Amino acid sequence: MIKLPHQTLFEIGQQCNRLMGEDSTFPGPPMPQLPFDRNPMVLLGSYLSNLAFNMQRMAPYMQRCGDLLQRESLMTDPEHRQQTAEMAVAIGIMLEELAKASGSVAHLYKKIEIGPSPGNVRIYAEDYNPMFKTIIENTGAVNPAASQIQETSQMPHQAPQEESKEEDYDELLLEELADEFSIMEMMQLMKGNLAGVKDPRVRIQKVIRKYLRNETDTKDNRAHLSKRALVVLRREIQIPEELNEKILDECDPNSLLDDLMTEDFPKTLDMVLDAKGDDASFVEALKTHAAATCHRWVFELSDVFEGGVQDVLVFLKKTF
Repeated sequence: MIKLPHQTLFEIGQQCNRLMGEDSTFPGPPMPQLPFDRNPMVLLGSYLSNLAFNMQRMAPYMQRCGDLLQRESLMTDPEHRQQTAEMAVAIGIMLEELAKASGSVAHLYKKIEIGPSPGNVRIYAEDYNPMFKTIIENTGAVNPAASQIQETSQMPHQAPQEESKEEDYDELLLEELADEFSIMEMMQLMKGNLAGVKDPRVRIQKVIRKYLRNETDTKDNRAHLSKRALVVLRREIQIPEELNEKILDECDPNSLLDDLMTEDFPKTLDMVLDAKGDDASFVEALKTHAAATCHRWVFELSDVFEGGVQDVLVFLKKTF
């Protein structure tokens, strides 16, 4: 199974936004969604387009920083030197994300076969250069359990049946949620800006309900979905190794983190599926809920690290 690393593109966009200034966004409205089923070929095309878009956003900052670094010996103003250093750090982060964003998927495009008729396409998911193995494993771009050759005509992008493997089921849900909105739409939603983002509440609820058992919204089915989605969350959200030495004696942050996810994810699911009314109220409620959840995580986790809140912020930055 293929999992495109959208989180790397999102991080590049976030760094560009920070360099542009507080509360800045890319000019113009988000692109309207194409009226096609989001099959693997559409998703590969969308990912490539978003990758190119973020590379274009990076280019002016790279050029500017390169010019400044060449003139480091001529810079005497401490504030200018600090600004240059901050820009270089941001660009370094973006270059790391770019390496992951490109290195983990290059083989999907390099070995693609497009036949003479629509839907006649093959993607060789595991046929990659060994030098990219670490990046591919770290981003989770390829599920080794999946077949080596994938045909789009045999793999429609829809909710899997009950007999599907549990890990595939969970990955597809989170993947489809990420794919439903473009990078720019997600950025605008996070800022509470609804301009050009059509029906976010309906679209989010529609995707989630596809993954409820028999597509039926009941209390038991929500609990079932939460349980399976938590499998992925536990795998993706873990305390970074660099913080292990800062854990206080007799404290277990991973166990605490598991408790927080187990308690908070079902609440978030209920809040999203139960939401009604206009999109502005929905987005505001989602932001408020996310902020309250983040505040609680910071408060709870700060008690298990030597550095308190500062160590928790390192965890949040590394994870999200």
